[in-house]
Amino acid sequence: METPMTLRVASTTKLYMRWETYRAEADECRRMATKALDPVDRERWLRVAEQWLDLIPRPLNGCERNQGIDSARNRQAGQ
Repeated sequence: METPMTLRVASTTKLYMRWETYRAEADECRRMATKALDPVDRERWLRVAEQWLDLIPRPLNGCERNQGIDSARNRQAGQ
């Protein structure tokens, strides 16, 4: 029998898996940006990468795993 805690863990695991997919998509977009010869295309790829990262919630508790997401966002923004 599944308990509320078991369901919460399963739900959280699915979310992390989804967020990892979003990170992977953003990484691929950044990779494509480095290969783009046209500066306009490069900027578009970087915007799409940022949009993938925007699908991941901002950290609320300073979790180290989430800080990596913010670091990636800051690098995208040139900060």
